[in-house]
Parts: sequence; C-alpha cells; structure tokens
Amino acid sequence: MKQLLADILRRRRLLAILVLLALLLLVILMPLRAALWAVTDSAQGFVTARETRGTIWSGRAFDLQMAGLSFGDVETDLSFWPLLLARGELGMERPAVSGQRGVKATLLSVPGGSGVKAMNGELPVSGPLGNIPVTSWKFENFHARFDGEQCADAGGNVQMMIGPGAWSALNLESGLLAQARCDGKALHLPLLSPSTMEKIDLRIFADGTYEAKATIDTADPEISAMLGLAGFAPISGGYTMTSKGSL
Repeated sequence: MKQLLADILRRRRLLAILVLLALLLLVILMPLRAALWAVTDSAQGFVTARETRGTIWSGRAFDLQMAGLSFGDVETDLSFWPLLLARGELGMERPAVSGQRGVKATLLSVPGGSGVKAMNGELPVSGPLGNIPVTSWKFENFHARFDGEQCADAGGNVQMMIGPGAWSALNLESGLLAQARCDGKALHLPLLSPSTMEKIDLRIFADGTYEAKATIDTADPEISAMLGLAGFAPISGGYTMTSKGSL
C-alpha cells in the first residue's frame, strides 16, 4: 500500500514538473503578436501591425501604427519584471530612415488603462490633421496614459511639423512646440510657434477622437487672404479655425 501511494505521489510530481516545463516553454516561445495583443488590448485597436515575427522577448513588427502615427518596422521586446506587477511594457525601436530620426518608445498596459512612455524621436503622418497640414511629430521624453476614458498622466515635449501649402506664408519651418499635459479627460497639447503668433490647442481623447483649435494673430492682408482660403474665420486681432475628427 505504501509503495502504491509513493508511486502515485511520484507520478503526480512528475506530471506537475512536465506541466510547468510546458508552460515555461509556451511563454518563452509565445509569438510576438500575442504580446502585442495583450499589451495593446485596452488601447481599443489603435495599435496595429501588418505582420509580426519572433517571440515576445525579441521580435519585429512591420508597419506598426499607433493612433494615426506610422512607426514603420520596429524591433520589439517585452520587459519581464513589470509583468510581476501586472503591467505590460513592450519596448519598440526603429532606426533612422530616409533622413528622419529614429524613434524609441515603450507601450504600456496597466489594469484599466494603456499608454506610452519614454518616447523619443520623429514620426511621419500619413495625412493632415483635419485642415492642419501636419507632416511629422517630434517627441522628447514624451509619456501619456489613459485610465479608461480619463487622461491620467502626460508629460514631455511634442513638436508638430507643418508642411507646405496653404499655411506656407506663416513661416512655420520650426513647427509648433507643446509640453504635454492632461486636461480633464483629454491629452492636451497647447502647441505654440516660436513667434507665439500661431497656436494650436489640440485635445486627444481615449477613444481616438480629437479637437483642434488654431489661432493666428495677424493683420497682414496677404496672410489674411491666405488664411481665409484655408478655412480660417476672422476674429478680433486675427483668425481662428476649429476641427474635429479621429486619429
């Protein structure tokens, strides 16, 4: 009888060891797409990739898109230690390409929320932001996190670069700069030009929608005519334009 019990216990221990080894092997070899889904599931589909290769610990995502921003092809790695605190942190890095700076960032997933931290570099955009001819965004130590529908934390510098077109007479080659912050439910970017004559208040919400209000202080008749053609409306001391949409 004792021998029978010993055999049963030995078999159970062996089975437990085999199960643990199988789970460990599953985690080690888990495909990158599973990590991308797990880390960005709460981001409501605003992070996508055309293709992924490799494992969660070292992989590559092709044509990664996040909230209308194109990261391109990035190297990825999942941090182990934050998992012990029920946090997902997926690092991403893309080297400089076609004369543009590279970009590096970490996607966050926490209970009830998601976001990005330690974001540095430059990202092109695929099209204008409403009537604003944005060509790229530059980030310096940028971070932002939404808990549910509420902006919970934001900081760092964000620079909006403006392309040629209807806005060309404004001489905004240096773009508009903002320090990110939370304003109620929204991520708020109070973008301001070096001359402070041009500003854009941009608010981005957890569902990917945005509201932008551009204000130009000018009395120049040539610029005024250009702004009228670009959709601006006259106000006291200048012109203004608002737009809403989805990233």
